[in-house]
Amino acid sequence: MRVVSLLFGLLLGFAAVAQSGPTPIAFDQLSATEQEMLKSVRAEWPQMTVEKQQRLRHSAERWAAMSPADRAGAQERFARWKALTPEQREGMRARFDEFRRLPPEQQQRIRHSFRKFRALPPEERAKLRQRYDRMSPAERRAFVSGALAQGRAQRIEQYFNALPEAEREPTREMLRSFSIEQRRTYRRHDRGLVDVPHKDAFRREMLGMTAEARARRLMEIAAQDESPAH
Repeated sequence: MRVVSLLFGLLLGFAAVAQSGPTPIAFDQLSATEQEMLKSVRAEWPQMTVEKQQRLRHSAERWAAMSPADRAGAQERFARWKALTPEQREGMRARFDEFRRLPPEQQQRIRHSFRKFRALPPEERAKLRQRYDRMSPAERRAFVSGALAQGRAQRIEQYFNALPEAEREPTREMLRSFSIEQRRTYRRHDRGLVDVPHKDAFRREMLGMTAEARARRLMEIAAQDESPAH
């Protein structure tokens, strides 16, 4: 799955944000745990960049915090990574850079899909990988788009199921009547409210308005969001 490709770097430590520091750290200055976990790269350590040293230290910290099951999964992923050609690794790094440029909401959707993939039994994950490997680039894009759309549909259904039954259909009709920009403004404002009672009050306020009043209210909210003081 493209989701796997995009997030594979996260699981190998590529998502670590390197801490700034003008000078490299000597291997002997690492903690005993770090030295033990990084002993295989001790000889190359002095020649590494500060950024690479920090990535390896971060990976060592994450490894130390993992459960046995998580470690087994990481070892499996690392074995697959080592089996890749340099060109394949470069392609995965490029996809990770692409992932980091995505909007936060889309990143979250991809992470959610990847967590669902990891929760599958190993046999099902293997079948999905084999199926994905046989796809053309166009088929892969369609597969990922479909998975993301399915995830969005599930979240939307969960949202409406949580509403009082009498308000579900009126809320659907109201949201359908909005333009794309109005819908974005509504969702953004709803997400910014601190708790369910405030969200309910906002929704009911909007449901009680005429279409013209709703449009004016959403314009006011959008203007407030764009104001420097907001």
